[in-house]
Amino acid sequence: MVWALAVMVVYWWCAHSLGSSTTPQMAYFDELADSMLDGQLWINRPRSTHDLTKFDGQWYVPFYPLPAILLLPFVAVAGLGATSTVTFAAVIGGMSVGVCMVILLGLNRRGLAQLRMSDIRWLTGAFGFGTVLWYMSTQGTVWFVSQTCAALFVFVAVALAIWRRPVLGSVALAIAMLARPTVALAWPAVVILAFHGNARPRPRAIAAMILPIVGAIVVLGLYNLARFDSFTETGYLHQNVARQLAGDLRNHGQFSLRYLPRNLWASIVAAPNWSRDLGRMDPNPEGMSVLLTSPFLVLAWRSRRSKLARPLGLTIAVMAVPLLTYYNTGWYQFGYRFALDLLPVALPLVAMGASSGASGRLGRGWKFAIVISVIVNYWGAAWFNVR
Repeated sequence: MVWALAVMVVYWWCAHSLGSSTTPQMAYFDELADSMLDGQLWINRPRSTHDLTKFDGQWYVPFYPLPAILLLPFVAVAGLGATSTVTFAAVIGGMSVGVCMVILLGLNRRGLAQLRMSDIRWLTGAFGFGTVLWYMSTQGTVWFVSQTCAALFVFVAVALAIWRRPVLGSVALAIAMLARPTVALAWPAVVILAFHGNARPRPRAIAAMILPIVGAIVVLGLYNLARFDSFTETGYLHQNVARQLAGDLRNHGQFSLRYLPRNLWASIVAAPNWSRDLGRMDPNPEGMSVLLTSPFLVLAWRSRRSKLARPLGLTIAVMAVPLLTYYNTGWYQFGYRFALDLLPVALPLVAMGASSGASGRLGRGWKFAIVISVIVNYWGAAWFNVR
């Protein structure tokens, strides 16, 4: 709890000190929450129409509604004008970091990792300040808020699985799907982590874990039906997207193998750009390699001897498929923001890799990689907020 509160304060302070503490024009979820309180699913007179979908004369938020649902009580009590989506993002991000520590403590308790308390603090700090979670939690825009809300509940799902609460883990994952449906692909990791070391789970237990996922799919379909008169219509194909992205979306759809090379480049290869006008190196706004922005994650390969390494690694690979075949790389961003979807499942691998050395301690190589990750992501947070 103390860690979560501390990180929330740091995230909020970063946004405030860099001049980005007010709700941005393209927040949308606060406006959607206000509309929901009036009994409607569209936005009247939105601040902006970028990335919104127009249907039957009304503007809709195509992104799924979990953040708006979470904002409902704040908008109801304080009003739309007094609700800050930036503060909301900082709170959600800080809670995710707090859950990271719960996951690490659970891995120790289960004997899946052997980390000292100081090592747990290092790794918690690495995920809070050495990944894209940092700068994304200082934004209040629709894209980042949607993704951080989903990530929080996937972290919770992983934590509940590790603490042997598999059905509740599936419920948490189902909630995450109400922001980003593709995180349903993390479900095998919840099963694997919950039942590792036990006898094969009974069919009844698996059925109980499947039900929340099915329920989330039904809820999402009904939400589509209420908005666009179709169970399967998401509104994404008709978004008012940036001109640079519109051609691919219209001609090749939201997902296609055509996009794979570009997304692989953005997530693994892309490097900073040299700005001749400013005489300095700036992040590439189309994406930047995870190997550069969070190098400590690479050391997770040291977990390869664990029996969990292969199934969790395979789960991450499957989760990456819709991200790598998506029609844009994450667009204007620092690093590769879609990697946030994968971090909750990667955390156990990182923890097992960190405790796999001969000393069982977090070595200098790990600490050096974490420090570099924090420095790079501080640069990213500062650049993105004052660009």
